[in-house]
Amino acid sequence: MAETQGSAHFLEGRDLSNGWKVLEKVPRSGGATGGMFSIGYVVEHADGRKGFLKALDFSEALKDLRELQRLLQEYNFECDLLAKCRERRLTRVATALTQGKTTVDGYEPAALADVHYVIFEFADGDIRSQMERAHVVWCLTVLHNVAVGLRQLHTLGIAHQDVKPSNVLTFREFGSKIGDLGSAVDRTMISPHDDEPVGGDPAYAPPEQLYRNLQGEWNRRRLATDMYLLGSLIMYMFTAVGTTAAVLSRMYAGLHYMFPDVTYENVMPHWRLAFEEVIEDFRIAVAAMSPENDYFARELSVMLRELCDPDPALRGTPQSRGLTGGQYSLERYVSRLDLMRLKAEIYIGRK
Repeated sequence: MAETQGSAHFLEGRDLSNGWKVLEKVPRSGGATGGMFSIGYVVEHADGRKGFLKALDFSEALKDLRELQRLLQEYNFECDLLAKCRERRLTRVATALTQGKTTVDGYEPAALADVHYVIFEFADGDIRSQMERAHVVWCLTVLHNVAVGLRQLHTLGIAHQDVKPSNVLTFREFGSKIGDLGSAVDRTMISPHDDEPVGGDPAYAPPEQLYRNLQGEWNRRRLATDMYLLGSLIMYMFTAVGTTAAVLSRMYAGLHYMFPDVTYENVMPHWRLAFEEVIEDFRIAVAAMSPENDYFARELSVMLRELCDPDPALRGTPQSRGLTGGQYSLERYVSRLDLMRLKAEIYIGRK
């Protein structure tokens, strides 16, 4: 057995102690982001259910005990969050069915042989695989499901921090659910990611994180980020580009967040101007999809402006700004997306 790879790479055909059997490794897609310390497998239970197993590969981290400790803390924290979600039966968050540890013979030291894993509901894929045949009803249904999932997490005091296309999973029977709590934080406990300036994937992160203007108050730092990410997903569903990438593509390259001397305060006027261009291009793109889309183009453009405002203090509906505990509530957006979805179904039914 080649020991250049960790034991997490060699689970195919393995019987796990809780009734699951590992079938095959899931190839890592070329566009995948994150999860460099995890290996995916398709698994099947004795009762016929399929699942997705995420195996943690700690082989590289063993060179640095602090890194190993960090990864173990993240694994345990994610398991705690998943158990919390499972207990409350969140309908729009991908469920962990079980977790555990298995040992692969032939590895020394023993830490190399142990593989920690989590088994999730088996999804058909993520939304990226269905974008080519996307239509207004499907897009609005996905967005409504994600908004509900975020609201469910926020009710438990959890902020996801990494909502992006690859983390929105599709299920033939259940619609869409939010997956991957690997970057999530919980306001009721110390989280491994509390001190990280960018909560999730920088390609989708809000500008205050990218330009190191960290917000002190929990709601403004965490819930406002999830709001931005929901708005970015609205942008992606109709243009295949997230808000951050769209805005940066319209700005002078010297204002990119990779330059350490560029500050949040200095870049905001430029970001806001580019953001207005993005919103107008988005409105035109949605309206062009079909003649009756003017209504959806207007409504979604308003939501995009509210959710992705570059100032986290201004995110949310104008009616709720400044309200204690209400500004970053997703309740209105859940209702508005549901209404748009119903209207889209009616319009299509009349054709």
